[in-house]
Amino acid sequence: SYPSTALAYIIYTSGSTGKPKGVMVSHRSVINLISSLKETYGIDSSDRILQFSTITFDASVEQIWLSLLSGASLVLIGKETILNEVEFNAYIAHHGVTHLHATPTFLEGISLEGTRIRRVVSAGEECNSSLAIKHAHFYDFYNKYGPTEATISSLIYKYADGDVVKNRIPIGKPIGNTSVYIVSGQNQLQPMGVVGELYIGGHGLSLGYLGNEELTSEKFIPNPF
Repeated sequence: SYPSTALAYIIYTSGSTGKPKGVMVSHRSVINLISSLKETYGIDSSDRILQFSTITFDASVEQIWLSLLSGASLVLIGKETILNEVEFNAYIAHHGVTHLHATPTFLEGISLEGTRIRRVVSAGEECNSSLAIKHAHFYDFYNKYGPTEATISSLIYKYADGDVVKNRIPIGKPIGNTSVYIVSGQNQLQPMGVVGELYIGGHGLSLGYLGNEELTSEKFIPNPF
């Protein structure tokens, strides 16, 4: 049988350090993500999911397979349409899109009036409270966080009125089969409310960096907990 830990795809990080790294993601990690999000969102065959992201951005993996592994429809869209608010609204209304997953910057500039949207998912950048409040009056609104190395998304939060701290909303709790720890520089768990580094564990972890065993061993460490 085909091993679940086999390589599904390699995607390069943005290269913010000047040295883009190829992240190797397994089939198990993708299936774990999609299974968890299907349950969280309540996706079914009546949904129509927009592939907002290009295939060079890992969010596209979520959008494509959340659709195809749920019996939902995947709706494609051109870049020119995305860049025009009027055309974008008309397009997703015409195609009956129910699920929109995009960056906060993009979501700030659209109204979605007259569409059939059921839920809006913000990810890829920090989400402020005004954006959540704007959309949550009309749709389910989710804020999501995760690095490429942990297969797109590791934490998710469904906005509820009043859940705002210093104009920010939470990034939520771990998705299925995922653990998150806040630790000190000495890898000691921090008490509640104390600042620390965010460590992620579980089935979402990738197989490491392509051709870079040294960096993989530095960043992917045994779980001390």
